[in-house]
Amino acid sequence: MKTLFLLVPVLLLTLISLQPIVSSNASNTENILRVPQDFPTIQTAIDSAESGDTIKIEGGIYHEQLKIFKSINLLGEDTDSVIVKGISIQESVISIQGMGTEVTIFGMSISEGRVGIFVDISAKLSLKKINISKNRLGIHAQGSSIIRIEESAIHDNTGGGEPDLRGAAGGILLRDEAVAEVISTEIFKNRVTGVEVRDSSKLSIHNTKIMDHPSDGIFSTSESEVTVKDSLIEGNGTGIEFLRSSQGIVVKSHISQQVSIGISISGQAKLKISDSKLTNNGNGVYASGQAFLEMSQNEVIENRNWGMLIYTEPCFQSVVTPKFEGIIIGKENRVSKNKKGDFCPSYPGIPWPNGFVSP
Repeated sequence: MKTLFLLVPVLLLTLISLQPIVSSNASNTENILRVPQDFPTIQTAIDSAESGDTIKIEGGIYHEQLKIFKSINLLGEDTDSVIVKGISIQESVISIQGMGTEVTIFGMSISEGRVGIFVDISAKLSLKKINISKNRLGIHAQGSSIIRIEESAIHDNTGGGEPDLRGAAGGILLRDEAVAEVISTEIFKNRVTGVEVRDSSKLSIHNTKIMDHPSDGIFSTSESEVTVKDSLIEGNGTGIEFLRSSQGIVVKSHISQQVSIGISISGQAKLKISDSKLTNNGNGVYASGQAFLEMSQNEVIENRNWGMLIYTEPCFQSVVTPKFEGIIIGKENRVSKNKKGDFCPSYPGIPWPNGFVSP
């Protein structure tokens, strides 16, 4: 069984090393359009721009609903001075669509829309130093779109609550075959979930903080894939949840202070956790169904209930399907000082492999 799971990192580690998906579209012959000097609104500048042009936006509050179908750069002064607010809570503030469309957005705040930024079809988007807040949903990417988010903040979005937003995350929603790379970014205090990853979409999180969501920090379901590296997941209802046939890697990350569970895995999900810390959560790790879990060289310590909790007897008084019928492998984990107990069922014994705990 161990060799089967080795296929999962091959798929996911490509996301960890994902290069910037959109560089500046500008060239030596770029055309620079200025707002408001040359054009009164950002949209009129977009309409007049040709592919590869750069639109420079001076400080101000812009009440607009931007639609982009061409490859351009939007360069604001900074997130404090350039603020783009939607004109209708029923529409996206910025909508980017079109096969081959590549867009860079830098240095601005985006708020007060149904979705802060919507990306569809096979569009590519690079965001840097962007603040996205006070929308129903911060970012929604679907189709085969590709996005890169760097040095940004996504926070205080209120959550979708609409059928086509799938009850949505609040922070980021990925659907279909969308791919997202999130680097050195903070995702916090969105009303429902930080990041929701569905269908066959892929998410890579690196050096990022995901904090203070009443539901999940990261929610992964269907056949989605998630990689979390060198990141902090803190103060959510559940830190990271894997359902159905989703797959994940968590490496060198700190999962702490979740209300309920640090990491939850169920259904037929596959997950590898290594060199990470799970501390001060309700329960450290929870597994049910036919999940496959590999853990090596982690610290699961000082959680408020169980360190490692399996959905089976005698851990639960009344066990119905999907009780745990999965597989756990791994070695050299430190599981100690958890208030209710370190293992349920107890270690050693089924389902724990020999050597799962450090000598």
